[in-house]
Amino acid sequence: MTPILHAGARGCNSAATGRQRVRVKMPNRQSLARLAKFGVVGLSGVGVNHGLLLLGLYVLDAWEPAAAYAAALTAAIGISILTNFLLNDAWTWRDRRLHGPRAFLVRLGKYYLVAGAAGVVQWAISWSLSIPLEVNVHLANLTGIAAGVGINFFVNHLWTFRKPAA
Repeated sequence: MTPILHAGARGCNSAATGRQRVRVKMPNRQSLARLAKFGVVGLSGVGVNHGLLLLGLYVLDAWEPAAAYAAALTAAIGISILTNFLLNDAWTWRDRRLHGPRAFLVRLGKYYLVAGAAGVVQWAISWSLSIPLEVNVHLANLTGIAAGVGINFFVNHLWTFRKPAA
C-alpha cells in the first residue's frame, strides 16, 4: 500500500482504493507566528550568547585557553537561557501563561531543564570544535547553537509552555 498524504479529519484505510491515508496536520497561522517569534527571540539569544562568550574570553585572557573557553561558554549559555526565557514567556507563549510567582517559577524551571539539555549539546559541540579541533571560535559557537535550536522549540512548545488545562 502506498501512503497518501491527506489533510482530512481522519487517517484511515480506504476500502475503495486499498491505499492508506495518513493524517497531516498543517500548521495554522498562530503556530507559524509563534515559530517566527521564537526565531526572533532566538536571534537575540544568539547575540547574547555569542557576545558574552567573546566578552568572557577577553576577561579571562590570562587563563589557560581551554579553561577560559569552558568558563566563558558556560556563563554565556546560562545567561542567554535566562534572557530567552524572559522574552519567550512575555511574548512568544504569552497566551499560554498561568499567572503568579509559583507558575512563573515552574515555567522557568522547565525552560532551564529543556534549554539546559540543548545547552549541553551546544557546549559539547562548541568546545569540541574550538579547543581540540581548533575551529574558529565564531563558527564553533554558532554550530553548537544551531544544534540545540530544534530541541529547544519543540520540547518547550509541548511541555514548558503547553496550553493550560481548562
